[in-house]
Amino acid sequence: MSLCNVSKRFGDTTVVSDFSLDLFAGEFVALLGASGSGKSTTLRMLAGLERPSSGKVLMDGVDVTDLRPAARNIALMFQSYALYPHLSVRQNIATPLRQTRLSAAARLPGAGLLSGQVRKAESEINARTQSVAQMLRLDGLLERRPGQLSGGQQQRVALARALVRDPSAFLLDEPLSNLDTALRHSTREEIRDLHRRTGHAFLLVTHDQTDALSMADRIVVMIAGRVAQCASAADIYHRPANREVARFIGAHRMNILPPGVEAASFHPRGMQDDIGIRPEALQADPNGALLATLTNAAFHGEETLLRLRTDAGAELLAVTEGTASLPPQGTKMRFGAQAARLHCFDAATGLRKEIKA
Repeated sequence: MSLCNVSKRFGDTTVVSDFSLDLFAGEFVALLGASGSGKSTTLRMLAGLERPSSGKVLMDGVDVTDLRPAARNIALMFQSYALYPHLSVRQNIATPLRQTRLSAAARLPGAGLLSGQVRKAESEINARTQSVAQMLRLDGLLERRPGQLSGGQQQRVALARALVRDPSAFLLDEPLSNLDTALRHSTREEIRDLHRRTGHAFLLVTHDQTDALSMADRIVVMIAGRVAQCASAADIYHRPANREVARFIGAHRMNILPPGVEAASFHPRGMQDDIGIRPEALQADPNGALLATLTNAAFHGEETLLRLRTDAGAELLAVTEGTASLPPQGTKMRFGAQAARLHCFDAATGLRKEIKA
């Protein structure tokens, strides 16, 4: 599947601009971006729910830009699971198959009593439903209704309903947003395991970088409707393409020191370029090059977040172990960072520059 230079405009507003992406069989790709970055619109164009203002959508090299969603053999799962509350789990899972394999008349109660062909189709649908339910550990819940299920169970039903048609690709739009922290963690593992077992292409849309970093083989970072970087999770974290990506990715926002003496205290390039330091790389060191005032310390269990202010007025964040003893607020402290963990960005364009340790 491919998006080729697609753009989407709503009136005078361009939501997606000149976007290209190839999604290969067996690959897990995440579209990662803040709210309003255009990631959901991109997914909807791939699914056929939105027509690109320009550009093409290809499947196996065939132009499907004008093909309706039902003809693309793509499974969709949204933030809202959209389960039918009056149907059982079994009936919810089987619905896509019944709609595609049985006519409206054949779906009426008792139709199978009159037609051997309908009975055969119903038998195949039941077998496929049972198989998918077992794969997602739902076989003990098939007679329940959605209102009798937990949030995690409802999500597995939505996944099963998407999987039952054996689609060529799964498109997941913020599927974990309604789950609490503990359930998100276990569900990430379930989705990743489902991807491995099916071998299908998966495209995940999310604003949560933990979802993207932990599940995807490849991440597309979207900023203002454009591809800011497309790479593996490790490359995006360790080698962000520009200043915006660097500050977006990571558990804590990257510190950026503008050109000047303080930036140059970490590396000579800091006299003309921005120097980036992740908070976890900025360590208290009595021999460190940077002098800063501790303005606040917030204990978070295994780690403590230190808010700092330099003499030049730069606001920085450092992360230290939660067990570390700290001086009182207002204390002057010195900090350093290993040269190999520094990042350099062009002060004008924000693009990454390579520096030698």
